[in-house]
Amino acid sequence: MILRGFWGGLVLCGGVLLPSMGHGKSLDFGLPDLRSLCSSLLTPYGYKNQKALSISSSELYLWDNWGHYDKEAKTFHRFVLAAPSSLAPEERHFHAHIHHYTSQDGKKWQDQGVLLEADFDRRVTTLWSGSTYYDAETREWVMYFTGTLRDSLKSQSLWEVRTKDHIHWSPPQQVADPYQDPWLKEELERKGYHLGDQDNIISSFRDPFRKRQKLLFAAKAYNESGVLQPAIGQLEISPQGHIQSVALPILPSLPKWVTQVELPSFIRHGEKEYLMFTVNNQGQVRGPSPKKLKSQLLIFELSSEGRYEEVSGAQARRIFDESIGLFSGTPLRYSPRGQLMLLSFWLNSLALPPILLIP
Repeated sequence: MILRGFWGGLVLCGGVLLPSMGHGKSLDFGLPDLRSLCSSLLTPYGYKNQKALSISSSELYLWDNWGHYDKEAKTFHRFVLAAPSSLAPEERHFHAHIHHYTSQDGKKWQDQGVLLEADFDRRVTTLWSGSTYYDAETREWVMYFTGTLRDSLKSQSLWEVRTKDHIHWSPPQQVADPYQDPWLKEELERKGYHLGDQDNIISSFRDPFRKRQKLLFAAKAYNESGVLQPAIGQLEISPQGHIQSVALPILPSLPKWVTQVELPSFIRHGEKEYLMFTVNNQGQVRGPSPKKLKSQLLIFELSSEGRYEEVSGAQARRIFDESIGLFSGTPLRYSPRGQLMLLSFWLNSLALPPILLIP
């Protein structure tokens, strides 16, 4: 179930800091050309010299990843969705496991093998994205992730595993499953959330991210006009991680081509708080998918403390999009010297294996 002794896989790693952090200056999302800035930041970390930092493999296809920095052990931990590279591209997402990598410097990564496979519950046949959180009360690292049932993409559930030493892990514990929990489903729908694919986009209850007693997730919800749109869901949880209530969805102003939001996260810098997530044009249930993947990683300055349900598009800044070949981005927890860093991966197309993981 967990901690399999499998070795192999690829990681080509570089490093990227969000704007100006590496120079001791404040984070400024008002810069005019963030794409050019990100490209210049990536250059010294392997963006233009991939072979120098690559570990090639013909065994695994790697994509979404998340993780943290263990300050006591001075070790980076990265958890990556992985599937056999022998599978067709459209099959990889349905045969994913979570792979574990470690690093002392954020550049050279050691393969720690398969951490978790989708064999722990009959309702879970593949694993999707998540995040990590440090529980100061129990002194444990908590890894959150999504479990999905292959036969019905309407079935998505949130889970966790815990560890103190990154060697011994608890069995997976379910955090939330509205498709099996009538109370949770009713509360979500009462707050404006939608579970299902009536808009021809797969149902959305995935990609958990915890900030203290709040658990974010990728969702869909109705706006004030009654239109179903991509949204950021919010669950209020107890210090022990149990769901207490459902909060109103965050409804960001998005381009019309966006069909999904993924990998939501909070970032705090100085006195300001930001909401970051990836948007794309994928997820169609019936009919052809777009011929070209379109995606952007967006960061929003939250309108005011405690009011997340209305986020203006005018407050958004684009960090990068498909034009520079990077897909998604999740913030690294507790990185060295307080640097704000992202985990991402390089993706030229859905048919090609990602070759870049970027701390």
